[in-house]
Amino acid sequence: MKLSTKLTPISSAALVLCLSSSPCPSFANFQEAELPLALKIIRTNVPDETFPVSKGVSTTLLYGDGLKMISSQASKSPTGVEIQSKVEGYSIKARVKVWFDDPDDEDSSKDREENFIGSFVLREGESALLSGLERHNIEPFELKAVKAESVDVPLDQAPLRNQTRAIQATGLTLNKEVHQAHIRLKNVSGKNIIGYTICDYEPRGDSTCQRGAGLDLRPGDEKTLLMGFPSLSFRRGPGGFIELPTDGHELVIRTAVFEDGSFEGDPDDAGMILGKQARWKIKRGK
Repeated sequence: MKLSTKLTPISSAALVLCLSSSPCPSFANFQEAELPLALKIIRTNVPDETFPVSKGVSTTLLYGDGLKMISSQASKSPTGVEIQSKVEGYSIKARVKVWFDDPDDEDSSKDREENFIGSFVLREGESALLSGLERHNIEPFELKAVKAESVDVPLDQAPLRNQTRAIQATGLTLNKEVHQAHIRLKNVSGKNIIGYTICDYEPRGDSTCQRGAGLDLRPGDEKTLLMGFPSLSFRRGPGGFIELPTDGHELVIRTAVFEDGSFEGDPDDAGMILGKQARWKIKRGK
């Protein structure tokens, strides 16, 4: 079963692994800003988590510590909850299923046992309690549709540093609800830019980097790139998870890679981006 065009696994282990590692690189293609709606997941003793929702289907998985079981004596407990969501009109439509296999085991999906919990249509500010989870030994939690608009940040006040000459930042908007940044970039060089690296540097020195290949940014062209900012950090305390301060994060445009194979910035970034580009060309038979 193909889950979706977007897949977001949620568990305490996954959060700690991605958000505390340095670096935590990823490859991303050009994305424009989505509609200002987001889905908030509200659970007991866990920080609320909010995810952007678009016109395309997104799938969010909760498993492991992301699920709180009602009884430890149950003969059969589920291993995951799947939430598929998309924007329809001015609402979020969400479909919820329970899984009875290992979400990390690709082979287990062939014989997966699933139970449909329900479909929910939520307008901004509306919420739904997933009471149907109780019959599967999962403590019910809440879904809520929230407004998630981005705010323009003046570039002279932006937490943004540019280590390239070929790329010029012409705009920055931050979305505090879903912790995303939309960065408007312009190619001010005389060569086509096919790749980039932009990093979120934390005050303690760790970084989370996004590397993009296949950018195709021609001289004078502008595009908007989307990335997470700031990354959330959590610490387990006596009362559950505590969100750590995120002040002091900085976005850094670190590398620009050109179509002719040259680059500005970090050589390791450039090597990975050019390698990705070469693999794409081989797959396309070029």
